[in-house]
Amino acid sequence: MQRFFLMLFCLCFLNQVQAIDLSQIKILSAEQLNYKDGDSILVGNVKVQLMNYIIEAPRAFIDADANGNPFQARFLDDVHLNSEKLHIDAPEMRIDLNQHLFKCYANDSTLITTTIDDDKQKQAKIMTWYQEYNYETGFARATNKTALFDANQDKADYKKDLKQIIFLYDQFEIDANTIELQLNQSKVAYALFIGDAVAVNDKQRTEAQEIYFFPDEDLIKAQNDVRIVYADKQDPAYVFADTVILEKQKNILSAFSNQNKANAQIFRANAFSQARQIILNLDKEQNPDNAILTGMAYSQVGDKALSGHELLFDIKNQNIKTLVKRPKTLLFN
Repeated sequence: MQRFFLMLFCLCFLNQVQAIDLSQIKILSAEQLNYKDGDSILVGNVKVQLMNYIIEAPRAFIDADANGNPFQARFLDDVHLNSEKLHIDAPEMRIDLNQHLFKCYANDSTLITTTIDDDKQKQAKIMTWYQEYNYETGFARATNKTALFDANQDKADYKKDLKQIIFLYDQFEIDANTIELQLNQSKVAYALFIGDAVAVNDKQRTEAQEIYFFPDEDLIKAQNDVRIVYADKQDPAYVFADTVILEKQKNILSAFSNQNKANAQIFRANAFSQARQIILNLDKEQNPDNAILTGMAYSQVGDKALSGHELLFDIKNQNIKTLVKRPKTLLFN
């Protein structure tokens, strides 16, 4: 009989917990609940709902302001956030209800892992030390620093850089110091990688200070000190430029100069070419095929060189020829 009343008491308590709605956050379940003046402490199999997001953790604290209105929720010890397309696993998470932010924190042994499903049945995965996501605007930001808050909870002190952020999508791995993402309906519209950014797949390696990635268009834009290596089966090809756009669906890479100089360059074996703009055509296997050089164009293969307004550099066959106007031909001994 005593055991029966204990079970009845527990069921009534859980029903009471599930019925509580603290403004924006709805508590779905918890094994223990302490509630006073708007502040709540939840322990054991905590599950809460915010809009379409379900957050689960062993412990949670919901903090209220002087008027008893919740302004922050803190989740500790292995936190899981789930929605239809967005999933976050983090050692700690805080929800800023006033700024509409999920703030996620790693610890010394565990990184934050975020998984985003898109309509192409592909996944974007982010691993980082700190991440925040605005659940109203869809804007997210991740850094390779861990934010530590002071006792007043209004200032953040950052640890030194610990490692690069890792972003995985399809065959691409991209890392950088900071990532900014725009999510539309929880899928990635674009991602911007800032600071020592590197994008790698099995065909090429791109380094730049800024790399933009548009998953729907399968397009990459890199700018500021761009360096690209194509790992061809024969000799590797190298591209240097101020700005580069890779349209993977069209098998085209465009390299540009930001000034009236021939800053776009391509090297391979004993060949060198430069111009204000280079349109590099790739074959079906994403290997360099040929390049069209436009504006202050110069190309050299072995002991022969051409300069003119527009040139064609046949990379595979190591040939060059003019396309527009009369070229200047140079022969080297």
